Amino acid sequence: TVADVVRLDRNNRILVSQGLRRMRAGRVQPGQHVLVIGASGGVGTFAVQLAAHFGATVTGVAGASRAALVRSLGATHVVDYRTEDVTTHLGRYDVIVDAVGNHPLGALRRVLTARGTLVVVGGQNPNSLTGMRRFAGAALRSPFTRRRLVPLFSKPNAPDLHTVLALIGSGAVRPVVAATYALPDTAAALQRIEDGHAAGKLVIAV
Repeated sequence: TVADVVRLDRNNRILVSQGLRRMRAGRVQPGQHVLVIGASGGVGTFAVQLAAHFGATVTGVAGASRAALVRSLGATHVVDYRTEDVTTHLGRYDVIVDAVGNHPLGALRRVLTARGTLVVVGGQNPNSLTGMRRFAGAALRSPFTRRRLVPLFSKPNAPDLHTVLALIGSGAVRPVVAATYALPDTAAALQRIEDGHAAGKLVIAV
């Protein structure tokens, strides 16, 4: 339904704004290394830009066909998930933003630096028991390691949204629109999101 599309877009905006806050909480500094898994997606395209805005060296994980897009958003390196396993980059990243959820938490933790932060945004299907278990696992493990594992849920927060809008208004961050659909084609847009084929955001023209 149209309501589903609106809800998904609103949740993504909230996740982006709170991802910004998590990056601040993670004390992202110029020259630090940030890994964004799902860098060409609706949340990932914003995460890459925000991390680059804070002066980090960004590595994005995406398909080869989207490498140019991810680099244009500020990523210095792009890893093709079809040919390279990013979890072999042991101890390399200060912050990881995982917007996909197809790597075990333990494997991602080993990719972090000694006091790095993993922000868990995606869990394949956040509404399923498996997805929720991933968020719970991050919260439960975090107190027992020097590395921070942070589950990120969407919660309305006006100041963070205003910050993101200001960055967009200044041109520091830009929304990536993969395609525009007419209102009668809403079901096709939802299916494209479900299949994971969208690079950036999908727009429904009303």
